[in-house]
Amino acid sequence: MIKIDKSDVVGLIHPHIDVHNLGITSFSRILEDCGIRTELCDETVSLAIENLNEHNARIIAAWIKNKHITISGFSYRLDPDDAVRLFDIWIDFLKSSNLLASRGGPIRGLFFAGLPDACKKIRVRFPFVDACFSGDETIHETIEKAGIPRSNMPTALSSSLSYDDDRL
Repeated sequence: MIKIDKSDVVGLIHPHIDVHNLGITSFSRILEDCGIRTELCDETVSLAIENLNEHNARIIAAWIKNKHITISGFSYRLDPDDAVRLFDIWIDFLKSSNLLASRGGPIRGLFFAGLPDACKKIRVRFPFVDACFSGDETIHETIEKAGIPRSNMPTALSSSLSYDDDRL
């Protein structure tokens, strides 16, 4: 599992057709509360992921490089089979563009967020993905899954987590 630190930048991307972005916005806020910089994709990048041709691949690669993204979060909350298909395209793009750290690129961690069935399929098809988020996680579960050390949590959040741990 990846450990995120304050030097990381988490790039959050979703296909434009999926307007369910409350979860991605909430995730971004949690990360930022822990001192982790996030970059939400703009409409151009969101549209580009839906039709990943050579031109659109350059747009997305430039976004990743210009924003200094080191962790990729991909969200798709519609049909689970479409989620797997689109995520497969995303992974192929990252590999073929040499954007993954294993190929000399900047992306050293991968997250997926989607419906529970999509998360199950993603974990089977892509076992190297660092975390899958189905949307029912508590804030503490989200932070733990994301690999954020407790030392990066705001004091109030860290205190409540310690209290919950002691109580359980």
